[in-house]
Amino acid sequence: MARTPALFIRNPYAENRPASPEMFYGRAADVRWMIERLAKPYPDSLAIAGPRRIGKTSLLHYVRHAFQHPDIIDEKVTTEWAAYRNLLALGWPHLHVYVDASRLLHSQDDGDETTAPRFWRILLRALLHTCEQHHEHLDIELPAWETVEESDWLAEILEDALDTLALRERRVIFYLDEVEKKSFPVEVGQVLRSFAMQYGAAFVIASHRSLLEWLDDPTNYNSPFYNMLSYRYLRPLPSDEAYTLLTDPGRRELSPTWMADHEPLLAALVEATGGHPSLVKLAGERLWDLSVVQQRATLSLEEVLNHVRLQGEPTFMSIWNALDESEREVVRMIAQGEREACSPDHARVCEILRRDGVLVETEQGWRVFSPLFAEYVRDMSPVEQESALRLEEMQVYVAHAETPIALTKTEHRLLAFLLAHRGRTCSREAILAHVWNKHEDNKVLDVTIQRLRRKIEPDPREPRYLITVRGEGYRLDA
Repeated sequence: MARTPALFIRNPYAENRPASPEMFYGRAADVRWMIERLAKPYPDSLAIAGPRRIGKTSLLHYVRHAFQHPDIIDEKVTTEWAAYRNLLALGWPHLHVYVDASRLLHSQDDGDETTAPRFWRILLRALLHTCEQHHEHLDIELPAWETVEESDWLAEILEDALDTLALRERRVIFYLDEVEKKSFPVEVGQVLRSFAMQYGAAFVIASHRSLLEWLDDPTNYNSPFYNMLSYRYLRPLPSDEAYTLLTDPGRRELSPTWMADHEPLLAALVEATGGHPSLVKLAGERLWDLSVVQQRATLSLEEVLNHVRLQGEPTFMSIWNALDESEREVVRMIAQGEREACSPDHARVCEILRRDGVLVETEQGWRVFSPLFAEYVRDMSPVEQESALRLEEMQVYVAHAETPIALTKTEHRLLAFLLAHRGRTCSREAILAHVWNKHEDNKVLDVTIQRLRRKIEPDPREPRYLITVRGEGYRLDA
């Protein structure tokens, strides 16, 4: 059989979010932790914390796939999993319902509809779709979606569905992915809490750390999931799992001899990326292009790293944006090699950053998890001059304007993101990933930029603040 030309072989490292089950590598400890808590007659509710691009969505999809195809998980991995296999034999499987909560913000972003009815609509649709897949008929009469305006009505319909499933010994696990505080009002969370207590429903909520701590604040009885969530903080992959992610997808074209000859290069890439899955995939993507497509005999470490630096900026921004001001200060000090960062005054912050995988403690002291991210942090030196823009809730104060200017939700998120990276060019990919979560295209970004310019610029035809960097993206000089 003729060999397929390398040019026409799909790059197996090209990032596809979420990763398909066959392309899911590593996270063995995280998978086991989730299975131990979900494979029970009454599963626990979980919180999966981490910045964007760390692999939360891929992990959620893989665990759901494992429950639907239990043969991919060794029964010996946990006694709870073996017990769950017994439940399957009795015909009592859990129902695993995936909900993309980012749709709550992006489907009708600037509309008048309140969040709660939209939340219940999306949850109900996802549950009904899952029941249909598993041949679970629910004898519930649903109203026409466009006639439903009251969130209480929708919540009651969902409660009836859970009650029916509970009588059939079915436990429902909702995977709520990309949750934001705006899409999760307190009253919604409190209803979900009652569902968990009355019907044995469980919730796996994936988001950033501060949102999850708000949902489960043990000092506030009004928190939606008060003292209910078990936490898992997703860190970069351990070195052995990062090496597997870097090498396994390409083994079909890259021989064991090639792997052995380039062992020092592969080890250096694992070290430079710090095991962050998105950065490791970018390194693998460039290795594939150089070795398989271009068929280079000699590979340059710096050439691969330059590709990761350029294409990895959205990932670096994700990590940076997930930190608060005190955490950014400590990370910046450590990246610059300042000894003061290791003082007892910063011990608590360093421990939080270690837990989140941003810092690593070695015999020589603290270091940033990835040398490439440390470079990015050193370049993110604070801008000293005062900004001409002051952003507040849903409005912005501009130096040349006498009164505050009202903003839509999208405009506010976009301006907040650019202001956080003032003076630095933000790529279109990074903006779409953080402002729209990639639910929109470049045209929507351009239209929103034009609207913002009409609001904040003295002369929108000659922008002073919101600058287009041709071929790259946008920069806020304010």
